[in-house]
Amino acid sequence: MRNRWPNLAAAFLIIVQLVSRGSNVSAQGGTCFDTLASRIKSDDNLIYFSSALGETSLESSLQGPGPYLVFAPDDAAFSNLRGSKAEDVLNLDLSKLVQYHIAGASAYERYLAMTPGSTIDIRTLCSDCNEVTIETLPSGKVLVNEGANVYEAVETCNGLLVLIDNVLSPSIGSVSNPPDKEEDIECSVDDPTCCDLPPPEFSCIQQKIWGKCDEAWMLMGNGNGGFCKYTCGRCGRSPSSGGNDDTYDFGGYEDDYEGDTDDACRCTEDGYSGAVDTGQVGCFKLNAEVIVSMATDSGRRIGESLSQYFGKDSYEYSKFFGKYWAKEAGDWAKSNMGRSTKRICYVSDPANCGSASSSSEFIGAGWRSCD
Repeated sequence: MRNRWPNLAAAFLIIVQLVSRGSNVSAQGGTCFDTLASRIKSDDNLIYFSSALGETSLESSLQGPGPYLVFAPDDAAFSNLRGSKAEDVLNLDLSKLVQYHIAGASAYERYLAMTPGSTIDIRTLCSDCNEVTIETLPSGKVLVNEGANVYEAVETCNGLLVLIDNVLSPSIGSVSNPPDKEEDIECSVDDPTCCDLPPPEFSCIQQKIWGKCDEAWMLMGNGNGGFCKYTCGRCGRSPSSGGNDDTYDFGGYEDDYEGDTDDACRCTEDGYSGAVDTGQVGCFKLNAEVIVSMATDSGRRIGESLSQYFGKDSYEYSKFFGKYWAKEAGDWAKSNMGRSTKRICYVSDPANCGSASSSSEFIGAGWRSCD
């Protein structure tokens, strides 16, 4: 009995997390759990960066639609800050420092398109900071601003998390465009005809961060397609099936179900399953890696709460409980899930969909497999 409790507790925690409304995100039309924000929170080597992110309003953005490109310095990078660089970083406004480590859709696409020997300069969310320079050496090694090494890149449902071994230090106020110089237009690498129409003030990425993409004035634009079409994810996308209108692309989580567009078992495209708003659009994936990420996140939040109760060091408590729940969830997932990945979605009309299972979280809604 003593060995059974942790496994049961881990399973219970997993079930609680799976039905949590706050654990998913619609990324360019698709729904998933594996967001940049959750990845950062669950990584034991990114506790300092996660804390800095939590002090800004950007954490919720990394939980929302992307794609974003995030350069995340590990804990050792912060611990090893010395001399003048440490002073420069400590004297920076925290929000600008975090913004300098995050870039939007254009940077994300350009980074993925890099080849050995290429160099690109990208703009970040810090509008008055210098650009970030990324260089891919012939050996395949990637350098950021010459002094930071990329040692891992993790794809999530709403972007790319790039782990680096050094903190990027921006030069504030180094960007100055002549009054008569127009801002560079951001366009999709995959579809160069899909570009941003700059809004009257502020940048497209700032409008997206502030949640302005779906406001009427942004959609209306100047009568030529709306402002920030590319950054806000309004580019037209053809289904990956090559033109079959019965297969829909939900941000990379494709539903292979074939049927009429008004079929009761069709994955919901507006979040409503019957009359219930699930907040989840299209298919999302579940596998052991996602489960461990969610469990680690929950464990760290439990550790934070316990450290506050006992007046102890939050870093140590968060790290301990994060690792504890990650191990328990990992062992449980390995035994029960293996390396398989399942995709599910909420159906549009659960009452008339014979293959739908009832949801215990969203009473009246139903879900089915997308596989």
